[in-house]
Formats: sequence, C-alpha cells, structure tokens
Amino acid sequence: MCALASVSQQIELFHRLFGDHSAHCALLNSDTRILAVNRSWRTFGLNNGLAASYRFEDQNYLHICEDAAKEKSPYANDALSGLLSVMEAGRRSFAMYYPCHSPTESRWFTLWAQTQQPASPSIVVAHTYIGPELDRTNLPGDMSAIPPN
Repeated sequence: MCALASVSQQIELFHRLFGDHSAHCALLNSDTRILAVNRSWRTFGLNNGLAASYRFEDQNYLHICEDAAKEKSPYANDALSGLLSVMEAGRRSFAMYYPCHSPTESRWFTLWAQTQQPASPSIVVAHTYIGPELDRTNLPGDMSAIPPN
C-alpha cells in the first residue's frame, strides 16, 4: 500500500515536475481548490489582465467551471463533466480541446486533468496552447467530438 503524500510534499513535487513546464499547470486538492500553479499559469494570468498580486491558490477550480457552464458555454460544460468524471467516477484522466480567444487573437488549447492516486487524492490540470486554429483532421480518439466553430 502506498502512503499518502502530505500537501506540502504534493506541492513540492508539483513544482519540481511542472514548475517550468510550458503548459499552464495547476495542482488541485480533492475538493478542487487550487494548491499551486506553475510559472506559465501565472504568466498567462498576467498577460490577460490579472494583477500580479492575484492569488490563484485557494480558488475553487470546479466552481470556476460551474460559473462558466452557467453562461451556457458548451466547452465549460464538457470541462465540468470531465473533471467530475476524474473526481467522482474513478476515471484516471480526461482531455479535451477548447477555444480561449482574446479580443486580439484566436487561441485553442488542450485541457488535460489527471488524478494523482494512489499517492494522493489530488488532480493535476494542464492547459496547453495549440495555436490560433484547431486542425480537426488529425484529432486523436475521443477528443474528436468537438463542436463546430
């Protein structure tokens, strides 16, 4: 049986593995509260209008997805369902494509979430920039069911 890692051990390992990763990564606890984010996550926030003093930690990632889903975003609904499937249904990981356009540019990302069990009940979430357009001709497996533009 694997001993559960403490929160500080989880955060330390997260920073060692994802601290300098180009994807925007966050470590969530079992209640989907953000425990830590990497440098890319912070930089993306700064580049998109958040104050340098903004504190991502302790924000509830699931609530953010729920709020976006209430605004009728089909992508937010898919993200919410996928995250819940990892949290509650025993699914090991979830991935999807989604747009995150700004007023000045088109942007597509991959969202990936994976549980860290059995070492800990935490979840790592990563958002990876794909580009200004999504090439729908080469999509892998179950990620091909993307709504049309």
